[in-house]
This record gives sequence, C-alpha cells and structure tokens, in this order.
Amino acid sequence: MARAAVLITYREIFGKEPDLSGLHAILRKYERREVLFLLAKLNCLLGTWQNTPQFELDRRFSVYLLGGVQNDLKRIYATGESRIVFSRLTILYLMKQACLACLEKGAQVNTRNAHSEIGICCLMANDLLLPFIPSQSDGSLERLTSLLPFADYLAHDHYPLEIGRTQLILNEILKLRSLSERSDFMDIAALFENHLGLDHTTFCELSFGCSSKFLNVKLEELEANPEAAVLRTSFFRKSKIPSEKTKQFFEKITIAESAFVEKVKASIDRPANDLTLFQAFPLLEISSEIFICLDPGFLVDKAGRSWYWTLFFEMANDQCGRLASFWGAAFEAYVNYLLEKEYRAGGTFLSEPRFLNGDGAFDACILEGRNLLVFEHKSSVIRADAKYGGDPAKLKKELDLKFIEGDAEGAKASRSLAIIFCDSLAVTDLAI
Repeated sequence: MARAAVLITYREIFGKEPDLSGLHAILRKYERREVLFLLAKLNCLLGTWQNTPQFELDRRFSVYLLGGVQNDLKRIYATGESRIVFSRLTILYLMKQACLACLEKGAQVNTRNAHSEIGICCLMANDLLLPFIPSQSDGSLERLTSLLPFADYLAHDHYPLEIGRTQLILNEILKLRSLSERSDFMDIAALFENHLGLDHTTFCELSFGCSSKFLNVKLEELEANPEAAVLRTSFFRKSKIPSEKTKQFFEKITIAESAFVEKVKASIDRPANDLTLFQAFPLLEISSEIFICLDPGFLVDKAGRSWYWTLFFEMANDQCGRLASFWGAAFEAYVNYLLEKEYRAGGTFLSEPRFLNGDGAFDACILEGRNLLVFEHKSSVIRADAKYGGDPAKLKKELDLKFIEGDAEGAKASRSLAIIFCDSLAVTDLAI
C-alpha cells in the first residue's frame, strides 16, 4: 500500500540554507562518471519509482552516507513521522548538477569521506530543488506551482496499465473508422517504424526487457556481482530479436556520457527541476556499449506513456503539431472505447453525440432517464518553463491560454463548459 513520506532537509540538520555554489564546490572535487554511477546505483537500489518508500533501506543508506549526522537524523526519526533522505527527484536533480560541476577527471568516490560528502549533497538537493519554500499563507495557485514540478517524478505503480494502453491504442483504436476516415489521419505505427527503425511492439519489448534488469536490484546482488548495475548490448543476444534491431534500439534510447553532459549544459536556462532529459535518455553509455540506468521508472515508461514522446522528438518540427493534434483525437477515441465497453448501468451511452443541426455536443455522454452525464476529454501540454519554473504568474498565464483564452487551436475548455451547462431543453435536441 502506498505511503506518504517527507524529505529530511539540509536546513533541518544544519540550521542554515544551502546554496548552489556550495553544492558545486563539493561536486567539483570528484570524477563525474563516478558520481553519476554512484547515484544511478542508489536510485536503482532504493526503487524510488515505486509507490511505497523503502524506509528501512533509506535509513541503511543514510547511516552509510551520512554517518556524521546520525544523532540529528535519529532525532528526526524519533518524531514518528515518515521521513526519508533520498528521493527520485533529489537523485535526478543531483545527477544534473554533477553534469554541471563535476570534473571529467577528478577524485574517485571510493572513500568514507567522499561518500559522506555525496550524502551531504543529497541533503542540500532536498532544499535546492524546490522552486520556492511553501507557506501556510499560499493560495491554490501558489500550492499548485509548488507541487506541479513533482507530478512527473512521483512514484506510481501502474506501469503495466500504461504499457497496455499504448498497445491498445496502436493495435485497435487507430483502426476505428472514426479515426481512419479523418482528413488528418496519421498512421502513427508506420511513422514510428520509419523514424525509429523498428516496429512499436519490438521497441516496447526491448524497453521492458532492459528495465527488468534494474527494477528489482538488491544490495546483496550488487555486492556479489558488480555487473548487476550495468547493461551491455549483448544482453539480448539469446533473444529472437535480430541484432541489428537491438542495435537500432540502443542508438535511440541511450546517450553517451559526454553528449548527455553537453545537453545538460545547453539546457542550463531551463528550470533546475526540469528533468525531461532523463525521461528522453534513461540509459547512459559510460564506456563502449556499457550502459547504466539513470532511472528504471523512466526506462520502463518508454513502453508506456513515453512511447509517444519518443516519436514526437523524432519528427520534423513542422509535423509535431499535426502529430499532437491527431494523438489527442486518438486519446479521445480510446476513452470512449473504454466507456462503451465497460458501461453497464442500463442507460444509453453516446460517443461524440451531435445536435440535430449537426453541431458537436460533447465528446461523450450517458443518458439515464432524465439525467444526462456529459464527458469532455481534453489533452494539453503545459510548457516546461511554466510547469517547473516556480512562477505562479507564468503558470496562471499558461493555464489561461490553454483552457480559457485559447491559442491557435482554440480554447479547449471554455467552449466545452458553455455547452456542458446547458438547460434541459437543449438535451432534447440531441440526435439520439
């Protein structure tokens, strides 16, 4: 069962605010690859993408990495609250800072003092990754601004459902007449194979296969076999998938350490807690054809909701808008498909009902006697600088643009709301 946890911060332990320059001063001592590998192993072992925090394991690592402040940690643990030191967001944020600050050739992270300093960096990151410090006086918008950056990195346990959804959309939903006869129809499965060099099923199989190596790594296994923390291209040599397809897969989903560092540096103006680069490249090549997994959750997600984004970033810029628009239509068809399959209450389900004059009414509705339940399925993407930047005014402007004022695609919610709050007379005009 899922449990909530609260991060222990540098501020609580040391009674002062950390700063980014202090964090970089520590990281600058050490070799970048060593720090990235240590953090990657920590992320895998803690299972931070899972929905239940590993409290006992978190404390075991805090003893090892933060031995100098154990009395302070025990004081905090004694409060009875569910407190942890390490989180997915903390570790990924610290990896990003390591790319910015660590030396290509620095000190090895193989001493007690080095491990302790990396532990201190984790505490500092717990404070620094917040866009701003929440206050009890915050309004709804300020709270949303504070919490929204965490939405993509919170652990969840429905990866299998998301993989199934992707396969259902590609194998069944896209074949529905309501989509195939659209003037803007796109054969998304064919597009994916043309751009990625392998079909969507093989891509998803390889994504899940790679993630299986890291999803349940145990500390004892890692101590007995260092290979448990790395992935080689030979991992699939005994599978039925042709070696050339495996090679194409690794070329698309992995990135060399040096190239990854350059991308992090090139995105330095983006919000510090924007970690979409890790979602794009969850596997890092640290040596020729040897990879570490930066985040197993993002890796398995390549077969789920991230499948679409893999294709999106392969498309030409002038085609991305068309893909996004049609994928939104496919998602609406998917929701209606599920509603129609699962509705059993005895009323009438209508997919994309229209008024007698031909105008669209809703995306779907259910009519039960004199009661009308209407559905509007909306999909919009919030810009990264508004989502992660910690600026309530910028977030409000983006939400207004997407859902009230409208952009080039029109207002996605205001017109729908005007229809939804119709009177009973308008209901009788539905073409049932």
